[in-house]
Amino acid sequence: DFIDQSDINDQYDQSEWRMDKQIEVWGSSHLVKYYHRYICFDKEKDIGTDYVFIDHPSFRRAGGLYHNSKEGTEYSDNLFRFALFSMAALEAPLSLNLGGSPFGDKCMFVANDWQAALVPTYLVHKYRRNNVYMDARCVFVIHNMGYQGVYPWEDGRVLGKLGLPHFAHSDAYFIYPHHLRCHELDKGEVINLTKSGVVCADRVMTVSKNYAEEMQTNEGGFNLQDLIREKSFYMTGVQNGIDDAWDPSIDEQIAAPYSFADLSGKAKCKAALQKRLGLEVRDDVAVLGFIGRLTWQKGVDIITSVLDWLLTPAGNDVNGNVQVIMMG
Repeated sequence: DFIDQSDINDQYDQSEWRMDKQIEVWGSSHLVKYYHRYICFDKEKDIGTDYVFIDHPSFRRAGGLYHNSKEGTEYSDNLFRFALFSMAALEAPLSLNLGGSPFGDKCMFVANDWQAALVPTYLVHKYRRNNVYMDARCVFVIHNMGYQGVYPWEDGRVLGKLGLPHFAHSDAYFIYPHHLRCHELDKGEVINLTKSGVVCADRVMTVSKNYAEEMQTNEGGFNLQDLIREKSFYMTGVQNGIDDAWDPSIDEQIAAPYSFADLSGKAKCKAALQKRLGLEVRDDVAVLGFIGRLTWQKGVDIITSVLDWLLTPAGNDVNGNVQVIMMG
């Protein structure tokens, strides 16, 4: 399943190899490679960003990055893969020589979703217990509570594979209620990476204030609603969308500028969008847009169930004067 490693440098455009490092996880040592690229945004002030890429053969799969999209299945070694990635990410500021010396342990980690939930977990149970990263903090970002990174508990043996001490038991251990277990003998015992990420993170963020509240409900918490409510003091939602700083009156990349004082340019933008997508160019129709994951959690099933009614001239109040654009 691995992608050929012979042309590995070509996979990281304009980046350079910086270091190899042995990472201890899953009961053995694994060699990871670090690649680096610096992008300068202001040459006069020397302001820029360092991008660090972590490479290991298990990260490169022909079927896709997170799961086998061709077969619709998760990779059997995903827990190992993301544990290795999380540990390697935590080692980067301590080990990589960028600009003359390592960055050090005074930094902020932003861990996105269950794939990176072991970053705050390792930070608490491996590094801080050894007086490393005492001044570092971690923000855990949840985009969708429906995906939590759940794996067999194996009577606690999974903690040893991950290199976590027994102190991490209560943070990572989760028991499914009876009605969600697979069979009568199923104990419902799992390791839940999202749970450990929420417990161990210094702050929890999500994609909007509304979703932060939704995660605390029985319907939106996906069995972690009680934990989210307990952590709500440390949680906030940041609206996911167009930044408030965007100004269509000066944006040179849209078809025509417009403002509150003059909306004529907005009609030109609408016509350009219709033309670009092959829709009938009409100013008397409402253009509805959807951007999101094509999953029931986002209400796509509701949208598709009313599309025929919405787009049919007879039988509704809009008389079919609607165009729908969906990006997912």
